[in-house]
Amino acid sequence: MTEETNELAERVKRLLVQELDLELSPGDLPDNEPLYSPRIRLDSLGYLGLLLSFEREFKVRLDPSDVATHSMKTVDNLVELVQVRVERDRKGGDLVTG
Repeated sequence: MTEETNELAERVKRLLVQELDLELSPGDLPDNEPLYSPRIRLDSLGYLGLLLSFEREFKVRLDPSDVATHSMKTVDNLVELVQVRVERDRKGGDLVTG
């Protein structure tokens, strides 16, 4: 993983912990942690809130097609979703900052 990818993963994990009010630190979430595990307890409402948090934090728009084309089973899948969208926006000339 590059330093930029590591930073993005840390930000995604931080938002996951904050949005779902998890009682653990972002560093305690392994990349392969299932989103529907007892530790994360993701449900549909939490998922929507998480996507909105990603849009605000990374200044991107996550279209339904973005979400539909990615498997959303693990923490790493969330990181990949955000990374793909951030990279696509950068290629389009948009500046994305945190």
